[in-house]
Amino acid sequence: MPVLLKSLRRGLTGFKVFGPSGEFLAAAKPIVDRIEATVGEDQARHAAMKRLDSFAYPLTIAGMIMSVFAIGQLMSNPPNGGKTPRRN
Repeated sequence: MPVLLKSLRRGLTGFKVFGPSGEFLAAAKPIVDRIEATVGEDQARHAAMKRLDSFAYPLTIAGMIMSVFAIGQLMSNPPNGGKTPRRN
């Protein structure tokens, strides 16, 4: 074991382990809970946007293809059988 690690271990044994007071924990808990709730909501929003983005391109392409088919259908079978209405 290197000398530096041995000296660090010897030096750290004299320190107490830090623990926050109950008063601090009581004051910080609502803040931490609010932050965790916000992070959870943000992750849910991010997942929804990612899902929407993954479907956006295929839906756009499908819409373009369907519009081409619809225009082709109208050109091959125009309304009123291709006849123009009579004018009096």
